[in-house]
Amino acid sequence: MSTVLSPINKLFKENDKENTKFWRYMGVAIDRINEYSEISCDIKYKSTLKSLSIDEIEDFEGILGIEENDLSKDDKIKGLCEESYETKKQILILKDFLSRKKKSVVSYYNSVSEKYDVIYLNSPIIQLKQLLEDSILHIISLYTLHNWLNKGTGNIFSLSKSIGYTKALDLPSKESKHFVDELHKKSKQSNNYRVFAYTSKENSKVFVILYRQVNDSSIPDFDEPFRNKEVVPIMFKINTEEGILEVKSKFISEINWIKEYIEENFNTTLTEIKPDLFKEYDSDVVRSAFLEGVSPSGNEIDDFTINKISFRSSPLINSPRVSFALENGDVFPSVKDAWSKDCLDLESIKDIESISFKSHSVRRTIKSTIFDDGNILFSVDDSGMDIETKRQLEDKFIQKFGIPLNKLITNTKFMVGKADVTDYLLTLSSKKELTEIEADIFDKLKKDNIIQESVEENIYCKNAECEYTETYQGDIAQCPSCGYSLLGREKYELLAPLNLNIRSYIKRLISTFCDLSNWELRGEPEKSFYSKNNKYKFFNLVNNSSGESFQILIHQGSIQNKILEKINRSLTPTVIIFVGVSEKHLSKYNNHCIFPVNFGRIYNMSNPADIFKQIYESIEHRSKSYLSSVANKSFEILKNLPVPQEIDKNYSPTDFEDDVFNVLKDIFPNADKWGSSMTGKEVPEGIFTINYNVHGPAENREKYVYSYDCKLNKNHKGYDLAKDEQRKAFDYVEMLNQVSHITRYSTKKQLSSHIFISNNFNENNFHTMSEYFYKKLPIGYDTRPIFLPVDVLVYFHSEYRKNYFRLRNSRNTFMQLVHKALITDKMVIDKYTVDDIISESLDEDLADFKDINIIKVKKGVLDKIKKRG
Repeated sequence: MSTVLSPINKLFKENDKENTKFWRYMGVAIDRINEYSEISCDIKYKSTLKSLSIDEIEDFEGILGIEENDLSKDDKIKGLCEESYETKKQILILKDFLSRKKKSVVSYYNSVSEKYDVIYLNSPIIQLKQLLEDSILHIISLYTLHNWLNKGTGNIFSLSKSIGYTKALDLPSKESKHFVDELHKKSKQSNNYRVFAYTSKENSKVFVILYRQVNDSSIPDFDEPFRNKEVVPIMFKINTEEGILEVKSKFISEINWIKEYIEENFNTTLTEIKPDLFKEYDSDVVRSAFLEGVSPSGNEIDDFTINKISFRSSPLINSPRVSFALENGDVFPSVKDAWSKDCLDLESIKDIESISFKSHSVRRTIKSTIFDDGNILFSVDDSGMDIETKRQLEDKFIQKFGIPLNKLITNTKFMVGKADVTDYLLTLSSKKELTEIEADIFDKLKKDNIIQESVEENIYCKNAECEYTETYQGDIAQCPSCGYSLLGREKYELLAPLNLNIRSYIKRLISTFCDLSNWELRGEPEKSFYSKNNKYKFFNLVNNSSGESFQILIHQGSIQNKILEKINRSLTPTVIIFVGVSEKHLSKYNNHCIFPVNFGRIYNMSNPADIFKQIYESIEHRSKSYLSSVANKSFEILKNLPVPQEIDKNYSPTDFEDDVFNVLKDIFPNADKWGSSMTGKEVPEGIFTINYNVHGPAENREKYVYSYDCKLNKNHKGYDLAKDEQRKAFDYVEMLNQVSHITRYSTKKQLSSHIFISNNFNENNFHTMSEYFYKKLPIGYDTRPIFLPVDVLVYFHSEYRKNYFRLRNSRNTFMQLVHKALITDKMVIDKYTVDDIISESLDEDLADFKDINIIKVKKGVLDKIKKRG
């Protein structure tokens, strides 16, 4: 065998991003691009820019560090043409690499971009540039995944024993020489192999491109003949999470050799999954089999005891996984009992995670695998079983549950299965051979204008030195770029989700939901997070009875964790409808006040508008836990705010308002935030209330209302509460003092104080603001301006949380002291005031009630037990 070359992942380093050999490997016409003169490069670069939309041009400006501007497209292009020759050449290289890979680039970028500070949503070329700047390995990964996705389904095997992700990745990265040497031996030394490239995805999938040499000859060339070692690609994927090997090769012998190598070196056995899709089952019968233990025939299945079963979700709050286990007995009476009490349900067969059984003195676990197209596989480790035992096991399984082992099963008998197929179809860039069920769903998507099937025809110049290509609009005599008379045409079949139609579809459902409830659609704001490139367009809903807010976002691809954190910190219940994302990939987004759902689930519901009510109620169930968690995050952010001049530019006044509100809401449950929900209206950031009982000859309930404003300052001078701020604050107070709900609620019949919260006050404003209030307030009103430094608020929240359980026993004393602090004549609340509040509230003599001493109770119980002997 000839010398084994390393995979290109090992051959090229980060400083090889301009390496000619690297780009040859990636299929780029790099030698031609290298020969461009600067003038030719300028022309082709400018032509590329002209073909782009204004949004794509702005992406170019963003990644090249050009400040945001309001220039016309032509002027923007003129500025971009001032970039260096190296930048222009790189763009032409990336454009060549992008050819016929656009959807692959967008899909890959969406899967990895959540770690970037800025995300570029409009230009695939700029997405490629950002990926390349991050690491050359992204280009190799993209090349590998694109080639994998553009080759049909291969032969699929289930692994009897799981392979660790690291070990699977070692095969192409560390054991590539041993691997290809073994394949060489298995071919009786007739074939030479090379691991060309590899990549991984989701820390569970390893993709490998393997080359087999098929020819070695001299090829004539215009400059000089060259040696050509022609190759044929073979590809395989190891999915360590699902225990699946898929091999794509035309030759059965090669498939078997790779299978044998995996078995010999990973201590596992592989069972081929039959390609025929099993769909001959009754969904109600299968549900009954898994929830009640009743077989399709109604007969008991001899020598087949299910002693453990695990479900991926349940109807309980937060949908936890549920397992039932009984060491030596049948678990189905317990499963049936849980189902009868609404603690368990089965939306589809993918809810079954694993089944453990005992049969013929064999104890094994059957696991289920969910494929990207929504199909399900049940497989078992059958190593050590003889052929007859395996056959009997397969018979017993299908007799027990009505579905087979080691065979792909359609899940589309259930609505949730149709949902996964729907989103799978929305990820396809071209129409592949569809199953009958997939074709039915695809036709419905086309009929409803959710997906578009089109043929794109391009016209291109056959001059090897010219890169002219345009959408075909009619025959032309010669190339408009170089004048060459020979032109070609090529057609591409394309699929794409119609995002505007999807949005319109969801909006109609929201309108139906609002018509049948107290909710009202109040707008569709576009929010930017961290930069103007990170834009997200929401539907904002408000409940006319309770005033609660609810927002809905439609999204394709992944979302950065830091953006999810911002949404969570807004404390607004949020539904994110993911388009083209399987349900199994949504769990990481399901936290705090965010609830993810795939578009397919909504699309396939019989009453899809009901989903919004169900989701809102689900989020409400966990409101207490997510409020505490989000308040803790906001506490940490406020606690660690740097000096004003060093506050990050991405930390906005809105962020400050959210963090302050979250801390206030944790202390004062009856608090509301108005700043973001009433944008553009003359209102303070929000209000909160305090109420408590005053002990005396007659027990009195006192109730007070406070408004507040947040003032983030980023300079050393302090926030300037000048005359305009004084006027606004007083207008807020005057308006709130006329609101009947406040005057009827408050013991004082008015607002008690208007609180300014800032990270950096200009102390000269304290007296002037107070004077303005006293001068303007009518007789009988004494609403006070109060100044609360954010470090004092943070300190107060810290002490409150540390002493929460004891303060709960002294709630009346605590709230009474807080009220006194919030109307202090000093106007400014400091840490000494907080210390006084906490110290007096923790005085046991002032407590409303005392808890039982649990330690003494426990000791008493033990003493009684001891005396009984």
